[in-house]
Formats: sequence, structure tokens, C-alpha cells
Amino acid sequence: MLLGFAGLGACGGGGDGGSSQSASEPPPPAATVGLRLINAGWTEAPLDVLVDGKTVATNLDFGQAVQLSVAAGSHQVRAYWDVPGGSNSSVYGPADVSFDANTSYAVALEDASPGEMSLDVLPQPSGAVPAQLGAQ
Repeated sequence: MLLGFAGLGACGGGGDGGSSQSASEPPPPAATVGLRLINAGWTEAPLDVLVDGKTVATNLDFGQAVQLSVAAGSHQVRAYWDVPGGSNSSVYGPADVSFDANTSYAVALEDASPGEMSLDVLPQPSGAVPAQLGAQ
């Protein structure tokens, strides 16, 4: 398949300086997604949040949030209670969550039942993630 693309690039244009992409040019950058991760679980300890195995938030208290950008597509999300001096307990995930390109999301980790949390993914249709959810 790669040889077919290289052959097409060598044949096309007839020297007219066309805008065909050569095999050595990098692919276009992946579309990004804006995320605002929010700890909405008021009954337990602060959270550590991981996306694709990388820590993106530590000691995230109730009501606190962190903003980040990720490539569009599926990502693995996991949350742990941040227990000082103790072993951290997984309370959400790992779970695969899909995000559409060029969209912003509010992602809330909420209490589901004792010892567990749920994840609410809320797309922001305007493309903007509000600074504060539920501010009055």
C-alpha cells in the first residue's frame, strides 16, 4: 500500500508544482478535545485522576476541577481516593470514554454508592467549558 502512494506521488502533477503531500511529510495533527474534570463526590476523600495511565490530577477535593486537552477518540479514565499515609483505593474505572473531535466536555466524578463513583460526561455544545458549573 505504501508503494502505491509513493508511485502516485511520483507520477502526479507533471512538474506543475501541485500541492500533493509527499511520503516524507508528517500527517496532520490529531483533533483535540477540551476536558474539565470535576470532583463532584462530596462524601469521600480527595481524588487522584488518571487518563490513559497518566496522572492528570492529584488531591482533587470536592468542587475542584482541572482542565486539560486530549486527542479526540477513546481514552481510559480511572480515579483513586487520595488517602494520606494509606493505600489508595480505585473508586472509578478503568473505563473507556469516547470524546468527539473539536468539542469540549465537563466530566464529573460523582458519588454512586458507598465506595464507588460514577462518571458523567457532559458535552458543551458551544465548544466552551464553563468556568464554574452551577455558579449562582
